[in-house]
Formats: sequence, structure tokens, C-alpha cells
Amino acid sequence: MWSSRNCQSPRNKLVTSDISDMPRSVFAHHTPPSPPPPQRLTPSRALQSPVAEPITINFDQPVSIFPLPGCVLLPFGLMPLHIFEDRYRQMIRDALDSNGLIAMGLFQGPVSEHDYYHDKPTLRPNICVGYIQKYELTDDGRYYILLQGILRARITREIDHQPYRKVMLEPVEYPPRTDDQLRHARQQIADQLSCDSLDKSEPIQQARALLDQPFPTTGLIDLMIQALTEDPDRRYAMLVETDPQSRADWLVAHINAMRNNNTDPPVK
Repeated sequence: MWSSRNCQSPRNKLVTSDISDMPRSVFAHHTPPSPPPPQRLTPSRALQSPVAEPITINFDQPVSIFPLPGCVLLPFGLMPLHIFEDRYRQMIRDALDSNGLIAMGLFQGPVSEHDYYHDKPTLRPNICVGYIQKYELTDDGRYYILLQGILRARITREIDHQPYRKVMLEPVEYPPRTDDQLRHARQQIADQLSCDSLDKSEPIQQARALLDQPFPTTGLIDLMIQALTEDPDRRYAMLVETDPQSRADWLVAHINAMRNNNTDPPVK
């Protein structure tokens, strides 16, 4: 399913990702950044689907990047966003006119309001390429979009582009892990989530519901990390981590810490 995870070298520039098995109702936690963040998409809004599946990403071409403080998207995850700045309205228009792809980026450190609007703050190198699964254009030109994580990638360089930023990317190499190889990890996650001592919060209920869905285990791990982890630094560490088994090990430890009200496990 995830042919991008079979990329053996950054020289493999064309990557096709089939998102037909991705979830349609798993919404990402969104930690409010400063300045004011895009707002969540309300479920009642009528939406349009702009691009057909599957999706091919040409790594010889630049990709638009949408950097937000405190926001990290993972593959399979969904992030509803309200796009109101002029430069990012243009970015969405351009994306909808082409392949519907934008990358979500995270700033290297704290960013002042002045730098956010008038400068190009340094970006962390690892990003998630996202696909505009649905959108709505308002009468005054704003967009409500639903962005779905497609694959991990790494910034190789930024190109000169206005009014929004564009970067060149390379695909991230993945250790091959089949569902059979991750069977024990999936069972460990299920065992942790079955504990009665866990709270009944919406993220926990959401994670439990995911276990009944036929997602590949690699996708299930990313979805659960997105649902259960609000801290952007921990999410980013899991975005950087390429081995699904290592991400699964951290997720099991994270759920165990939630169950016992302990400190979260460290991340690399």
C-alpha cells in the first residue's frame, strides 16, 4: 500500500501513495500556536473532494510548505485547518489547481509574531506531505480544508518563492515491516488500551475504536500517536523515527504511562 516506504534511495524520485484505505474520521489534535492558529473544521460543513486517488509525488519538483508553531501531522492523520492569510489562500488555490499536495512543517524554535509574518524562520528538516482531501471556499475567499498525512519526507533545500514558501524534498527510507512482523506490537497496543485504569477520554475511546478497523499496523501506530500525543516535540520525534517497531514500542510505553499517571517515556 505504502510504496513510499519501499523507497531504497532518495534517487527514486517518483513515489505513488494509495490512500484508499486511509480513515475518513480520525481528527488530529491541534495545539494552538501563536499567532492565532487556523480553526478546526466543523463537521457540519459541506465539503468537496478535489483530487482523485492514488497520488503520485514527484520529488524532482518543489512542494509548498505550511509551517505552523506546534502543529505536527503524521501519515494517515487528518488535520482540519482554516486558511485565512492571503499568502496561504494563494497556496491552497495553487495546490488545488495542481496535485492537492502541501507539506506541514514545524519551526526549529520559538517564533515571534513579527518573524512569522515578515521573515522565514528556520524549519525543522523532517516534514509530512499532506493531501487536501476535502475543502470549502467561503464567500470572502477563505478556505476550510481537511489535510491528510501521506508520507514522511526530509527537506533538502528551500527555493526562492513568494508569497509562500516552497521546498525540495527527498523521500525517507523505511525499514520494511509487514503486518505479520508487527503482530506482537499490535497486540501489545491492544492490551494496553484494554486496561480499565485508563480514563474514558475521547482520545482513548478513539484509539480503542481504531483497533477494530482494517488499517495496516504501520498506519495504526501513526494514527494512535496522533490521537494520543498532543506534545509537538514528541510527535515530531515520532515523525523523524522511521522504524514502525520503534514507534510502536514508544506508543506502548506512552499508553502505559497514561494508565499509571507516570512521566511520558523519553524520545530520541
